[in-house]
Amino acid sequence: MRDLVHRERAWRLLTPPWSSRTRVVGWAICAGLLAVSFPLHLLFEIPAGFAGEPTDWPAISWRVIMLLTATAVGALLLPRPGPHHRRPTFTRLPPWPQRAAYAGFLVPLLGWTVPHLVWFLGYPIGLSEASVAEAGELPATIQLAVTLAPTVGGLATLGLARRWGQVFPAWLPVIGRRRVPPLMAVVPAAVASYCLILYGGLGLGIIVSGLTTGAVTLEYLVESWLAALIEIVFVIWGMSVAVATIGYAKVTRCGVGVDT
Repeated sequence: MRDLVHRERAWRLLTPPWSSRTRVVGWAICAGLLAVSFPLHLLFEIPAGFAGEPTDWPAISWRVIMLLTATAVGALLLPRPGPHHRRPTFTRLPPWPQRAAYAGFLVPLLGWTVPHLVWFLGYPIGLSEASVAEAGELPATIQLAVTLAPTVGGLATLGLARRWGQVFPAWLPVIGRRRVPPLMAVVPAAVASYCLILYGGLGLGIIVSGLTTGAVTLEYLVESWLAALIEIVFVIWGMSVAVATIGYAKVTRCGVGVDT
């Protein structure tokens, strides 16, 4: 318990009472850095680079630095956590955030993992045969990363509504049965929700712009309808993560809910 007190005192020293103007500027910087770093592409570009594909590692390194900087600044701008000296317990999320957390798991599983698994197996469902053939030529490591990365993210989202998202499982050495620091979950989830909504919104904007300029035809859109639908999946997934994150932040900081 004494360690918890010392940790919270240290955190309070790192999080002074920022003014509203400072928070606005700080969040604007975070949003800009996240947009420029394009973290969703990093999930695929880094495994591709390790698989031997041509990769601009210096550019990727700078993007990773921008992502880490945005995450650190966002963590410092968050409100100070309340006292948590008591024994770790699980606090249920309110109904809507809890449903959002489960949606945040199911949406990427059904809207991304399943379609990509079908395409990598060679079935042109909702995607042109040429695109499916190109996808089948990718290295197995990239196919695995592309297929499973969103599912892993969905599991992390599900953790916002489960006990292991608030208390480390007992089987973990050293940290087992200890309380999960709320910021360890809130900051990555907030970053992910912003990036998912931004990514899906940009994708939909590109499709609409292509239709108006003629770069994208209706025939192509009809043939690749499932690929276009995935852009909406990103937006829905991001909104689900955002709602679940807000609920998680409230119950872990304010103790609102039912302890079990």
